[in-house]
Amino acid sequence: MKVLFMTSGVRTIHRPLELHIRQGLEALGVDLVVYDLAYHLYYQGSALARFKQEEEINLLNHGPLHRLAAAPVLYELHRLKPDLLLCFQGSFIPPEVPRAASDLGIPSALWSVDDPYEVDLTTQYAGAYDLVFTVEAAAVPFYREALGVEAHYLPLGCNPDFHRPTEVPERYRSDVCFVGSAFYNRLELVDQMADYLLESGLTIRILGQWWDQLKRYNRLHRFIDNAGVTPQEAIRYYCGARINLNLHRAPDATAYVSANLKGLQAKSPNNRTFEIAACGAFQLVEQPANLGQAFTVGEELDGFDGPAELVTKIEHYRRHDEQRRAMAERARERAAREHSYAARLRTVLETAAEYRAGRRAKSIAGGHRP
Repeated sequence: MKVLFMTSGVRTIHRPLELHIRQGLEALGVDLVVYDLAYHLYYQGSALARFKQEEEINLLNHGPLHRLAAAPVLYELHRLKPDLLLCFQGSFIPPEVPRAASDLGIPSALWSVDDPYEVDLTTQYAGAYDLVFTVEAAAVPFYREALGVEAHYLPLGCNPDFHRPTEVPERYRSDVCFVGSAFYNRLELVDQMADYLLESGLTIRILGQWWDQLKRYNRLHRFIDNAGVTPQEAIRYYCGARINLNLHRAPDATAYVSANLKGLQAKSPNNRTFEIAACGAFQLVEQPANLGQAFTVGEELDGFDGPAELVTKIEHYRRHDEQRRAMAERARERAAREHSYAARLRTVLETAAEYRAGRRAKSIAGGHRP
């Protein structure tokens, strides 16, 4: 199967995920061609900057620049005639690209990874695709009803060659660790737990941006590294922690833009769930509704609802090392078996093949050449 994979065009946060996807597709033995939109955006923008004023370049970045950077992929679709066009995230990819693929009889698929937090934005372009895969199960019926597209739930996953147990030096070790940005619901939880954290005697690590917004930051700051963490560093902190906290983001918690005005609820596990598990590290998860579909709660990881239950669970697992390690190992085995990017992408390829076969059958039934 020949796949043309078009990256999101975002050079920072999406780059590691795109590398995992590439490796997953390669592991499946597909004939893979990658169109790196970020590369083309960078060099097209640099070229235009030589002839335009900075103000004009900023305006171009909202439309024409992206069309210009994406234009060569239209030629690649004609030249390569892939069996699937797979686009990641999609907000920088002009809708003309998936439409052109569909016109050529090539199934186009979008993997939408910011739902439900940016579902209002995704709705503006997702309808151009034949298939939409979303990391949020609650978005599936919405896309089907609002856009009439074939939508499927497909969470992000783990790369067992990257997310794996690692021996770490002392500076990465802790009793309780959380890696992630300080969205408002996370700030509220940590503020409510401040007295316990200060008096517990535990080694606490909180790493990520915006934690200086805590109401009790002045007292908690010794636990906090208020800066972003690379994926490689995150693995070291996961592996060095006796207990990892996995705090999910509230449905209306936004980073830069409010784009879930429809109020879709976030009920699916985040990618941190699979990454921590693949590292063989133990986690307490702020329990989303669908967590039990991915892991067995109480056997492979554990969940909590609110600060009181979290304190109770921390106190239990800090005293039960063998139970904690056994649960983490079971989670690691399941993550490698069921939640790798290769497994996710096998689902994409099988779904695309079924879609293509169905379209071919309809074409033949209608008396047209496929």
